[in-house]
Amino acid sequence: MLEKAGAQMLTLHGRLREQKGQLSGLADWDHIKAVKQSVNVPVISNGNILYAEDIERCFEETGVDGVMAAEGHLYNPALFCTDNNTAQHLPVVDLAKRYIEICASLKTRPVGGGVKSHIFKILKPALDVEKHLDIRNRIGAVDGIDGLNAYTAILNDLEKRIQVSQLL
Repeated sequence: MLEKAGAQMLTLHGRLREQKGQLSGLADWDHIKAVKQSVNVPVISNGNILYAEDIERCFEETGVDGVMAAEGHLYNPALFCTDNNTAQHLPVVDLAKRYIEICASLKTRPVGGGVKSHIFKILKPALDVEKHLDIRNRIGAVDGIDGLNAYTAILNDLEKRIQVSQLL
């Protein structure tokens, strides 16, 4: 119906309406594939894209014309960064520092709570509750957008801690 109504492209999330928030679950690529096989317009897939490797797997399993990601970018802002088509797993502290640099460079600063939420998501793989509980608590205690310098100091401390643990 959408194609007959003039749609020139479709983007499919691959989840049911009820699958949101904590109930999101996995997108169903089989449904996306079925739509792709049923229409003549380009189809873009969205859902289950957390790492660069997922992009190629999605193309192969669904036959779609393109892939997009939303939530995956919150946890991995370098999701689409590749070097010679090889997935890049950039250090999360480096990603978080770059994010803070971008926030600081903006004419209109982002809301502080949003920055904190994004920092927590980016650092999720590094914030082992037992080893880095103090870092998690320090991030949680940062107040307001003026906290960009505080985040930078915390990230520097986390980076030093990770470097020392890698030497041991």
